[in-house]
Amino acid sequence: MSQGVETRDIERQEVPSDSSDDALVLGGHRFSSRLFVGTGKYSSNEEMNECLEVSGCEVVTVAIRRANLDDPEKSLVRHLDRSKYTLLPNTAGCYTAEDACRYARLGRELLETDLIKLEVLGDESTLLPDPVATLEATATLVSEGFTVLTYTSDDPILARHLAEAGAASVMPAGSPIGSGQGILNPNNIRICLEYLKGDAFSLKPSDFDKVDWLFSDIICYPEKLFEWVSIWVNSMKCKNFVSTIKF
Repeated sequence: MSQGVETRDIERQEVPSDSSDDALVLGGHRFSSRLFVGTGKYSSNEEMNECLEVSGCEVVTVAIRRANLDDPEKSLVRHLDRSKYTLLPNTAGCYTAEDACRYARLGRELLETDLIKLEVLGDESTLLPDPVATLEATATLVSEGFTVLTYTSDDPILARHLAEAGAASVMPAGSPIGSGQGILNPNNIRICLEYLKGDAFSLKPSDFDKVDWLFSDIICYPEKLFEWVSIWVNSMKCKNFVSTIKF
């Protein structure tokens, strides 16, 4: 089936090469399920696998600090089907940027993935993220080639800074971890979503494996459009283009 990408100067949309338009795209990874499931608090590994199976998830999070790095035979990872699930290491339990980056690197080596769910906590009582350390760690890990999914507060300005730092996903907390309070400040979450919208020119060849057609109806910025199309042409990832221009 021929695949195309249509761009408009509205919210960023990416069309995956091998699934529906509703796929979740994170860097070079594509998922049909948006449900991520953790691996803690189960009474047994058997119960964990039963729950993962029923959930229909594709991504399973693993806390690197809680993984048994000394004895691989006792490691939680050994009980997860790597052919069925994408493992997402996280830095839960880290309280400094340096500590979080160190465990992210361990996770990359242990699970052989560039994905990392970044958590840098501010204190043990609320488990709220440390905004300064979170931004610092995000920038560091992005520069090292990680695909960073950043846990953060519901501060819209911080969310924007994290996106600018290169976070593949910005994940604002609706309420403190474990509080069960749901979304306490829906207005802030709404503003975060508004801030994190991308424009059409943010679609990059590196976000896709290959596309057959690229369509653009951006008519107001011909110089910018030419520059953007040139990037795509030079990438050799698309050979067919249809662009609307304004004279």
